[in-house]
Amino acid sequence: MVARDMQKILALTFGDRCQASSGFRVYQFAEPLRTAGIELDVEPVARFRDWTRARSYDVVLVQKRLLRTGRIRQLRRDARRLVYDVDDAIWEPHGRRHSWFTRWRTRRRLQRIVRLADQCIAANEVLAAHLRAEGGRVAVLPMALDERVWQRPPPRPPAATVRVGWAGHPVNLRYLEALEPALREVQRQSPEVEFVVFSGAPPGFRELRCRHLPFASGGEREAVLGFDIGLLPLPGGAFSEGKSPIKGLQYLACGIPCVASPLGATCEMFRSGETALFAEDHGGWIEGILKLVRDPVLRQRLGQQGRGEFEARHTLGALVEPLAGLLCGTSKVIREA
Repeated sequence: MVARDMQKILALTFGDRCQASSGFRVYQFAEPLRTAGIELDVEPVARFRDWTRARSYDVVLVQKRLLRTGRIRQLRRDARRLVYDVDDAIWEPHGRRHSWFTRWRTRRRLQRIVRLADQCIAANEVLAAHLRAEGGRVAVLPMALDERVWQRPPPRPPAATVRVGWAGHPVNLRYLEALEPALREVQRQSPEVEFVVFSGAPPGFRELRCRHLPFASGGEREAVLGFDIGLLPLPGGAFSEGKSPIKGLQYLACGIPCVASPLGATCEMFRSGETALFAEDHGGWIEGILKLVRDPVLRQRLGQQGRGEFEARHTLGALVEPLAGLLCGTSKVIREA
């Protein structure tokens, strides 16, 4: 898409560039969108003060925040075009219970912005269905990674050690730690397995032997490429059902086969037996990991097919034009709910 005049878009984001959701959903698109005739002015909502500035932009994008209803009405009044984007179920409790008042207020705020927005964008069909039920005009734009950065290296020959890895934020380590009994059994049956964790904090395993790689900004690709198998455990619940896990996308991009929890949007990202193995319980995690540990041919096949899925649906280059069209209301979408 090439616009005659540069379109100016104000993106009010959930966090800054270092916050994964905002970084992958908004910031990484700034440069490619500029070549498509769109100037993206990005500011985290928490630091934004001059709300009257919305009048000077062609489009205002609100990324994932549930603003108070008065602020949403103001944006609707001032913005020429209003777009709302979500990549997880921000309206669902995550790690804590919500009071009846919080649930009521959250639902009210969500309904207001979804119904007033000219366009809602969801990262997966689970989220799209929820926004549609709230009365929004919804299109699906999957999560993306820059294929120029996330390139798959040539296949390496099987080694004596099989590295089973997990990469993620420390707040999510508890989901990995819950697998410790299954991981210990894998290590007992296959001593050649080395567990590797790339995170800002070490896991709190009681007995499991593992290697901790401290998080370093920009080091995600190198860390994931060091895995032979990736792990993607998620807890049950509505929040996880709507999550498009970025670590899962990183596994796909690097051609790393993984064992994953079979939840809503994760099942959209992976195909069971083709790009990942799914595990629903203790025995399933042991079986899935051991199957990949003992079968390098299967690992290679799942990894190749996973990379193919990434190239078909999740590259930054392929999603720039659809995003530009959704923001400006000028081109076809990938899927509309």
